[in-house]
Amino acid sequence: MKIIFRLDDIQGFYLNKTQIEIIDAFLKHSSGPCPINLGLIGYNFIDDSWLSNEVIKRTKEYSEFIEIACHTWSHKPLIMLSKEEQIDDIKEFKNKIQPLFKQEIITLIAPENYFNEDTYEAMFKNDLSILSSVFTVELPFQKFDLGNYPISIPANILGSHYPNPEFRSPEILLDEILQLKSENAEQEIITVVLHPSDFFNGNQIEISRIKDLSNLIQSCKDNNLELTKFSDFKGIT
Repeated sequence: MKIIFRLDDIQGFYLNKTQIEIIDAFLKHSSGPCPINLGLIGYNFIDDSWLSNEVIKRTKEYSEFIEIACHTWSHKPLIMLSKEEQIDDIKEFKNKIQPLFKQEIITLIAPENYFNEDTYEAMFKNDLSILSSVFTVELPFQKFDLGNYPISIPANILGSHYPNPEFRSPEILLDEILQLKSENAEQEIITVVLHPSDFFNGNQIEISRIKDLSNLIQSCKDNNLELTKFSDFKGIT
């Protein structure tokens, strides 16, 4: 079974150093570089030259291990937008963010995990083929049929539980991951969702939580869970 780590809310002028520390926990892991998927918020990422340069530099140096996903341009819940507004929002993201990176962006991470039928058309209009969201019960894990639906990769595990933005212990998270693995043998993938705020205590980066994340990565590998990227599932049948 494979596991995706998804870091949401990569954005400018917000916990910048924390965001980079989390990314580096994967790219500079003691066992070697590990894949990480980044959900970028477009509108202010591009305005923060320090953060954007740091992320771009890492995508060049670790091109096989870091993947960019569309967390939309505005970060507005898609269900609040008309179909045309959804199309335009994702289009602006693709037009302004994709040229910064030497990779095709094919994954949509729905803000606040909400989407509707219009989202599917907005995705296809903008060449996005993978949808990652918590609330995907009605959308089976399968390749879209006749272009009607995207590949759905549900988010199964949350690094923190609202309203407590604190990274949970690696032991608890590993237990949940292994339980999912044992209960869903036919499921090909588990997704763990992280946020920058999981690793910040209001005043500074919590280095102990970064170390916990590194330990969780190692535990996943020790339990034969292959860390991977969204694009590895582009051709799923």
